[in-house]
Amino acid sequence: MHNRFLSVARAFVLAAITIGPAVATLAELPPLIPRETLFGNPERVSPRLSPDGKRLAWLAPDKKNVLQVWVKTIGKDDDKVITADKKRGIRQYFWTDDNKTIAYAQDNDGDENFHLYGVDLESVKRSRRYRRPAPTPQ
Repeated sequence: MHNRFLSVARAFVLAAITIGPAVATLAELPPLIPRETLFGNPERVSPRLSPDGKRLAWLAPDKKNVLQVWVKTIGKDDDKVITADKKRGIRQYFWTDDNKTIAYAQDNDGDENFHLYGVDLESVKRSRRYRRPAPTPQ
């Protein structure tokens, strides 16, 4: 009986030594990562050099935290926003071969009916270039 008691006591001590640190670790979990860090807008993303190498474009949030396309001349501090989306922000853009137009795709409130727009960098005027035809019912 005495040996059996010692065996049970040893098992409890071993369990306390083994499980004790795990319980203490669970009590000291790090804080959760804020949602803004995981899902918020980046500071700057998707840099692209113009075909002639004189300008740089990138995506960054404006003052209202909406992603816009920004452009600057290499070696100068003339950063400027060239798009003016008010809701969802711009997610994809590219330079055209003429070095003075940036094209970007944008849908209407998430309907995934994308339109292709072009922005002339000299006048900063937006024009719609292409509209995907509406799907036909089948």
